[in-house]
Amino acid sequence: MSSPSVESLDVTFKVESPNVEYFSDKIVAKYGYETTVVDGTTVRPITTNLQIQTQTRLPRTGVLLVGIGGNNGSTCKLYLKNMKTLLKIH
Repeated sequence: MSSPSVESLDVTFKVESPNVEYFSDKIVAKYGYETTVVDGTTVRPITTNLQIQTQTRLPRTGVLLVGIGGNNGSTCKLYLKNMKTLLKIH
């Protein structure tokens, strides 16, 4: 199994489900997390209902570079190398 290329990761799709709602600034999904609790000889299924919100508009972000040597310098060099290969960070 091969790894996906960088180009294939930039894909837009839409989920059609009664548990997903799209708004202009966010996507809201309803999810039921199911688990089982065992208490002695009694087994009970439990469902925890979750509501997950995802922003569709990216906030403004910045880059903070600290240090020039050691681990921070290595991280900075790797970041700059990846930027040269047009790796998209979302």
